[in-house]
Amino acid sequence: YYSSVERFEESRLLLERILKQQPNNGAVWSKIAYIYHNKNYEHHDDDLALRLYLKSLELNPENIFALYNVGVFMMEHDRFAEAEDYFLRAVKLSPQMGYALTAAGQAALAQKKTAKAIEYFQQSLKVTPTQELPRNYLKQLGSEP
Repeated sequence: YYSSVERFEESRLLLERILKQQPNNGAVWSKIAYIYHNKNYEHHDDDLALRLYLKSLELNPENIFALYNVGVFMMEHDRFAEAEDYFLRAVKLSPQMGYALTAAGQAALAQKKTAKAIEYFQQSLKVTPTQELPRNYLKQLGSEP
């Protein structure tokens, strides 16, 4: 709740208390990473956020939210091939994750892999047909659905 209303410090403190009880809880590591990754957090720290996300994935490699968020992190740092890989790992675990397919398309497009990007955007629309973003990309690329 605290993170959703941007009370990040309270959220972090509560999560750190939980972590003392459950040090191997990958989801908690991921939630703390998300706080540090958030640009609105006064103690925002990308390096720490990435280390915490990776710790989360070490403990729970199937955490689709951590995989997705590491993909977002990689996109923000122009590491597009890595971003694509993380988004696809999330999709492999959760095939209905249309927004991760869209993000993989954005990462592919940033690498000038247009055909692959179109494929991801089309797949995204198959699983989440109401999503506008992949539809807009397909229109821009001359591959309207």
